[in-house]
Amino acid sequence: MAKKIVLLWLLTRLALFLTVGSIAAWNQGDVHFYLEIASTGYEPGFLTNCGWCPGFPLLLQLAPVTLSNALLINNLILLAALFMVHKLNRLDHDEDTAWNGLLLLLAFPSAYFLAAPLSESTFLFFSVGAFWAARKKHWPLAGLLGGAATLTRVQGLLLLPALLLEKPTKKQALYLAAIPIGQLLFNLHLQTTTGDFWAYFHVQQRLERHISGWNLLKNGHGLAGPHWVGLAYAAIALLLLKITWKQLRSSEKFYCLASLFLPFYHSFWVSTGRLMIVLTPLFARTPRKASPWILATLSILQLILAGLYSLANPYVIY
Repeated sequence: MAKKIVLLWLLTRLALFLTVGSIAAWNQGDVHFYLEIASTGYEPGFLTNCGWCPGFPLLLQLAPVTLSNALLINNLILLAALFMVHKLNRLDHDEDTAWNGLLLLLAFPSAYFLAAPLSESTFLFFSVGAFWAARKKHWPLAGLLGGAATLTRVQGLLLLPALLLEKPTKKQALYLAAIPIGQLLFNLHLQTTTGDFWAYFHVQQRLERHISGWNLLKNGHGLAGPHWVGLAYAAIALLLLKITWKQLRSSEKFYCLASLFLPFYHSFWVSTGRLMIVLTPLFARTPRKASPWILATLSILQLILAGLYSLANPYVIY
C-alpha cells in the first residue's frame, strides 16, 4: 500500500505541475504572506502578515525560503498527510474503502490547494494525526499534534471539543490543553514582536472576515463575484456530510459541522474550497466505491481550476 500511495502522490503532483506550467505561477493569494513570515517574521501595522498563522512558515524555515523550496516542503508534507489519512481510515474500514478515501480526497476539485505552498497540507497532517492519536489513546501525542494544528490554522481549536467526544479520562483530557495553548503561544509571540496580543484577530477584522456569511447572503453579496464558488463548495460539503453521516463518529460529526459553520459566521465564502479539503472524514467514509467516471470528472475539473489559479483568477485563488 505504501508504494500505491507514493505513486498516487507522484502522478497527481505531475498532473498539477504540468497544468500550472511554472513554479512562479504557484505564487498566488496567501502564498506571499507565508513566504514573508518565514523570511522576516511578523510585522506590526494596520494590514500586515499577522493575519496568518505560523505553523506552516516555521516548517518552511527547514530550508532556504524560496518559492520552489516551499512547494517541495509542502508536497512532502502532503505525502506524510496521505499516509496519516490512510492510517486513520484503516481504524474503521477495510483497505479498499481506505484507498477510496484517498482517491476522492486527491480528485476533489479544490485539492490543488494541497499542492500550493499554503497551510492546508500541514493542517491536514496535524489534524488527522490528532484524531488518529486520540483513537489509539495516545493522548499526549493527540494534544501535541492538536496544538501544532492550532498553530497552523485557528480552525484547530475545534479539535479540543471534538477529541473530548472520544471520551478520555480526566487525566488524559489534560493533555488536550495543548490545543488552545498553541493559539496562546502565537498570541504571546505577536505581543512580543508587534506589541499587540490580539494582532491576528485585528487583522482578520480589518480584512472584513468578521462579517457574517449570513449577512453576505441577505444583502446579495453572497452570490456576487468569487463568493458563489465558495457557496457551491459549501453545498457540496453538506451533501457529502449527508452521505457519510452514518459512517462518522461523534467526534467527526462535530468537527465537520463546526468547521462548515465557519463560512456562515465569517465572510469565508471565497475560502470554502480550502476549508473543505482538510475535512477528511467527508471523503474517507463514503459507503460506496467511487466510479472511475466520477474520479475522472472531478480530476479534470480540478485541473481546470488549477489552471485558473495559475492565471490569478480571483474566483479560485482563495
